[in-house]
Amino acid sequence: MQIVIKNSADKYLSKLENIEPSAYFKIRTFLRELSQVKNPFTLPNAKKLNAYKDRWRWRIDKYRIIGIKGKNEQNQDVVIIIIEIDKRSKDYKNLEK
Repeated sequence: MQIVIKNSADKYLSKLENIEPSAYFKIRTFLRELSQVKNPFTLPNAKKLNAYKDRWRWRIDKYRIIGIKGKNEQNQDVVIIIIEIDKRSKDYKNLEK
């Protein structure tokens, strides 16, 4: 499974590394493990966002990781594009339907 992190999510992670190192470590570890899981959509902290097409969220403490489920055009493998990483209170406000 391939995980692609968009610039905005990666930028937030970089800031988080200085602000809250323990949360940064948990999220980075989770993203590494996410790429190794056979079906990341069946994890207990995963939830499909019904109002958005092919969007999922994974909960890590007070943070949410939001990603889009896609397919690699060359070999049809599942790709997860991480579009947002933020605190629960802020992460759903910037999403487009």
